[in-house]
Amino acid sequence: MKHLLPMVALIAGAPALAQDQVGWEAAGQALLVESLDGNLARAQQAYENLLNASLTGDDPMRPRILLALARVYQAQGDMDSAEDALKACVQSGIDRQACLREIGRLTIEQEAITRVPVQWTFDNPEHGVLHPRQYWDQGSIRLAEVNGEAALMWTTPLAPLNADKLVVGFDEPRPTPRQVILRASTLRGPAELSVQVETLDGHRYMLPHGNLKLTAGEWQTYFMSYSEFIPMSVDAPDVLDARKLHRMYLIDRTQPDGQRQNHQILLGALVIE
Repeated sequence: MKHLLPMVALIAGAPALAQDQVGWEAAGQALLVESLDGNLARAQQAYENLLNASLTGDDPMRPRILLALARVYQAQGDMDSAEDALKACVQSGIDRQACLREIGRLTIEQEAITRVPVQWTFDNPEHGVLHPRQYWDQGSIRLAEVNGEAALMWTTPLAPLNADKLVVGFDEPRPTPRQVILRASTLRGPAELSVQVETLDGHRYMLPHGNLKLTAGEWQTYFMSYSEFIPMSVDAPDVLDARKLHRMYLIDRTQPDGQRQNHQILLGALVIE
């Protein structure tokens, strides 16, 4: 079942000497119920009992159980409880990045594309171009009006080695997507944008000609056929199977110029068809 956390990963991340042997054994039992029995209601109850009775706020096992509990809530359609569990995970201060990544994953899956075509012109907040929670320290997005035209303004630092990114999620979209169309510009100075896609089996693909070159004050429209994307690793199939699309990434690859600490990339429209 795809909602499950790998039990080996949870156990591998546990302390060598459990602070609370009873709690550690209860955690193992809860994980076994979820992984082997697939009984989500029983697993939920076991996780909740464990958090309420056995694991203190500073126990390193607590965020791992909160992560597992959030996935169980999600699998049962209780998104509010899943979000609450993930917020508690972040607030624990332990494994914060893992908690933030899970919040990002949940948000992407909630907004994932299931049918095409889709068209976003960024004149309202109903769009699926996301800036997941784990990247909030790197940049931000907001709706804006630039010279009378609606746009998604992405403010991001010039830091290609720690590049900020936007994400679009897919959930077995039908019919199979053929291409993505992006209208983009920048507010000041040139920018470079890498467009990458990831399949359900984890393979990454990129444009054959490299990064898109954006020009300040000039809107440009880019037509990108998924059949033209090339693999980024030798073990990936040579041809992208668009039926397996899972994520699309817009990654800022702009090089520092010694004058700007950050810049603004503008998205005027994004179409997937």
